[in-house]
Amino acid sequence: MFSRLIINRNLQQTSLRLLSSLSKNYICDSSVIEAYHTNPQLKSIIDRQEHQFYYHVDSKIKQQLPAVFKQIPSSSHSLTNSYYLTNSTYENKADNTTTKKISIDEFINLTWWNDRSKGKFPGVIGMEIVSMSHGYVSCQLKIREELLAPNGYLHAGVIVTLADTACGYGCLNSKPSEAKSFTTIELKSNFMGTVKAQAVVTCEARLIHEGKTTQIWDAEVIDLEKNKLIAIFRCTELILY
Repeated sequence: MFSRLIINRNLQQTSLRLLSSLSKNYICDSSVIEAYHTNPQLKSIIDRQEHQFYYHVDSKIKQQLPAVFKQIPSSSHSLTNSYYLTNSTYENKADNTTTKKISIDEFINLTWWNDRSKGKFPGVIGMEIVSMSHGYVSCQLKIREELLAPNGYLHAGVIVTLADTACGYGCLNSKPSEAKSFTTIELKSNFMGTVKAQAVVTCEARLIHEGKTTQIWDAEVIDLEKNKLIAIFRCTELILY
């Protein structure tokens, strides 16, 4: 009983660390403020406060703002790890050279996919989907001490998990409409390098064969800081009906 409590506490602490590392700053325009009041799905995500939501001082934002939105001066460019969240063509007052623009629909979709990982193996390692479309998935992972092999470098199994999950999510998102699911029937990986703790690796998965009964996906895993390829991956997915 005591050991179970310790395990549960350790899992909770790990989950809190992961939520903190995945937290982002979203700079919102007036369209997001309006959607917060009319889109229950968006409101429920914002109210979870897993991320920080800001708005620039702007005369177009007339209504009383919920406390979850934090005000920043329009001249401020100091937010790190920031995204510009919008649902309109309203001009971005943030620094366009450092801030990625993301639509409300894309934000909700990515949140849905990342929620699938919570409490499961991809969520335990801290994998995050950052972009998804038909036949394409991009994800990233910040390397922690727990993900290292005994030699002090990233465990190869983590790289395979990252690439395999990216391809799997891509298959689910790109499968035929009448298909129910999929299962992996073959995978292969080659390693050209590795990283240590605190590094960030990205993975891009692409659909290269789209059949009715099978899909083949390729993925590349890259050391973000050095822009160096550290692994390539290929898998075959059997489509289930």
